[in-house]
Amino acid sequence: MPVKDIYKLGGRYFIVATYGYFDKKSQEKLDGIFEEKNIDAEALRRDMLSFYQPSNQ
Repeated sequence: MPVKDIYKLGGRYFIVATYGYFDKKSQEKLDGIFEEKNIDAEALRRDMLSFYQPSNQ
């Protein structure tokens, strides 16, 4: 995966992780960006949560 794509994905994770800290107006703008860029924010949230799930070893 090219470095540019890694930074882009990291930025997406960051904005999804901080989404709840934005006011409603900013959240609406972000929702529009997610839709425009075809970003599945909910899938990114689930993916991040899976990092913190205890593994069954």
